[in-house]
Amino acid sequence: MSEHLGEHKLFFQDTGFKNRPNAKPLVFCKNKSWSNLNFDQLEEKFGFNLLDSIQTNEFINSFNTFDSMNWSDIEQSIGLEYKPYTGDWFNNSGHKGKVIKKFRVSKKYRCFGYREVNIFYVLRFEIDHKISDKG
Repeated sequence: MSEHLGEHKLFFQDTGFKNRPNAKPLVFCKNKSWSNLNFDQLEEKFGFNLLDSIQTNEFINSFNTFDSMNWSDIEQSIGLEYKPYTGDWFNNSGHKGKVIKKFRVSKKYRCFGYREVNIFYVLRFEIDHKISDKG
């Protein structure tokens, strides 16, 4: 995925988000027309509140990469490493019956959620890789 960061940084800058110091990343993500991402289920305490501005940029860049791909490409991407999460972090989360998946944002960061039809519902971010190591 790192080979795509340069081009997506330009795309990210073009969105206008980076140039708006008071912009809220969750509002930005909810209002952007993504083709395969939805942020309505993002849990506040596991979302953008965890991130500093550099981490926020990395997550937004990764979302742009994810959104630029079709599902076949996402599932086969070595960079995203999209796969099921098998740990217990979501046991009491209210997402019972959902197959929780994760994808790589960076070497250390992960994004968790579930897919319904062609939409990935983002639930939580991870920035220390402790949860992802367990599933």
